[in-house]
Amino acid sequence: MLKSKNILKGFLGGVSGGMVVDLIYITFAGPSGLFTLLGITERSEVFWSHAFLGGILGILFAMILNKLPNFNIWLAGIFYGLACLALIGAIPSFIVKLTITPLTIIFGFIVWILFGLILAATLKFTDR
Repeated sequence: MLKSKNILKGFLGGVSGGMVVDLIYITFAGPSGLFTLLGITERSEVFWSHAFLGGILGILFAMILNKLPNFNIWLAGIFYGLACLALIGAIPSFIVKLTITPLTIIFGFIVWILFGLILAATLKFTDR
């Protein structure tokens, strides 16, 4: 059963992961395809939108992980980060026709895997 403390852990891990994604990716690689698609373009709006979206994704990760109790949490974080890369990073970027460069691809993989690992670390280490 999913407990409210696990939802809170997922939310907090997601918020911190979303902020890291924003600070690394947007600083070094460019605009966010999803938020460009939604019309969110101001820098502070994009930052807080990444934090909020990260919180939602963190809650979903906690809910999914609750259904897979024997799955390796680190591996689940990596897979979840790559799924987020595909659904939230790549597809919206193609829809708004952002320029996809090798740099954006490399940073996309780095930050979304890092996002998944931040979620996994938050859930694992706050359980003590």
